Amino acid sequence: MNRKSVARLGGVIALISVLILPLASCGDVRLRGADILFMETRPGVKSLVVAAAVAAVLAIFMVNRWAQLLIGLIGMAEFIYVAGGLWVDRSPATQVRSGSFLALIGFVMIFLAGLLARREK
Repeated sequence: MNRKSVARLGGVIALISVLILPLASCGDVRLRGADILFMETRPGVKSLVVAAAVAAVLAIFMVNRWAQLLIGLIGMAEFIYVAGGLWVDRSPATQVRSGSFLALIGFVMIFLAGLLARREK
């Protein structure tokens, strides 16, 4: 599989994870990205979900090395920031769910595809 395919696959994984899979839970409530977009949340949380979804879509279509590096870094930073905030909260009811981990893996794939690419002329 070539690097463009790896980056596109990472983008698809990240997009599905951000919008469909549960990103976090609080007690019995599991939150998906699509749920977060339509609920009252802290300022900036909706922006992070939208930015992650846009970055995932861009990764599918933008196969330039530098774009992949930037998109991968942005996506990884967003999910590390959000997951770190949940872990710092230390509330036993709040947990990071599979969607967050899979989205992070997708953005790592995008970043590695750009990192391992030969310099384009």
